Amino acid sequence: MADPRERWFIDDLEVTDRLVHDLETFDGLYGSPPLEGSNVAVPQRDGQIWVPKRLGAGQFTLRLWMAGDTRPEVDENWERLLRHAVKRHRLVRFERHLTDGGVRECYGEVTGRISPTPIGQLGVRAQIDVLVPSGVWQDTTDTNTGLIYLSPGTTAAVNRMVDLPGFTGSSAPLTALRATITGMATNVQLTCPDTGGWFRYDSSLDVGATLTVNAATDSVTGPNLDRWRYTGPYMFEVIPPDNATTAPRIQVTATLADHNATLRIVGRRAYQV
Repeated sequence: MADPRERWFIDDLEVTDRLVHDLETFDGLYGSPPLEGSNVAVPQRDGQIWVPKRLGAGQFTLRLWMAGDTRPEVDENWERLLRHAVKRHRLVRFERHLTDGGVRECYGEVTGRISPTPIGQLGVRAQIDVLVPSGVWQDTTDTNTGLIYLSPGTTAAVNRMVDLPGFTGSSAPLTALRATITGMATNVQLTCPDTGGWFRYDSSLDVGATLTVNAATDSVTGPNLDRWRYTGPYMFEVIPPDNATTAPRIQVTATLADHNATLRIVGRRAYQV
């Protein structure tokens, strides 16, 4: 049964237990990161030339209260919140349990000063402003497509759209996925049909050999590592469709693949902050 209330955790500290802490309001969770980048003006021509943009950092605000049975307990709870929420050496993990049972996380930094407002002697209110550099929330566990056969039942050239149903429901571009290709396959290319960006491996994978493309770390492992290239800015990406119930897709091509050649994509669904 779904919980009728959202639950929130700041670096594993629950701030919605309703005993010591609870969330009063939040802002910014249903907006979107700003689009960054500029169009190009051409001298002597009307208007501008549109150029693709990038998503900027996201942000949201939490307003919460905390209490205690004694004043020292209130002070102790406040200090605990500061230890969990304010870090200068790393990002803080925020976890959100939705009322439909889903769980999402993001990594952000608290901006500005957290100043408590007393509620009598045994309680305080506080506002926490959070900047999310990545601009996205994500699932807390990976989605794994399983083995997708590139050329089922035959050895042939490949040119097909592959549905990724496990990533259905994402609202932000999927730019941190990992793709593993297992041979035999030659000149494999992964193309985002929405942007036209591609990753290409200009070599052959022997039977059983694997090539792993990690878009999150911009790294490739496998044989002949001087034979790959991509158009950027990501090694490969997947753009969610407009319909939240439709699976996103990626185009896969190869000059030749046998019936055992496979593709596996692993990663997390992403959502705009």
